[in-house]
Amino acid sequence: LALHGGSGIHPRDLEEALALGVVKVNVGTALYRVLRDYLGRPWDHHRAFYREVEAALLGVAMEYIRRTQAEGKA
Repeated sequence: LALHGGSGIHPRDLEEALALGVVKVNVGTALYRVLRDYLGRPWDHHRAFYREVEAALLGVAMEYIRRTQAEGKA
């Protein structure tokens, strides 16, 4: 089962969904929000933008990977 719109789900509800058989959680909105926040800032150099955005997106993605116990799963 896939859970669409997983970005706004409370962690306890996410745990329950996983226990009920959800195996895929879509969190594109959470990633988009991070990107949107970075796009609104002034940047001295595009490389700094890329570096910081990459780290922020990776942090959000890793948080959801941990929440869904998906580490090491493909």
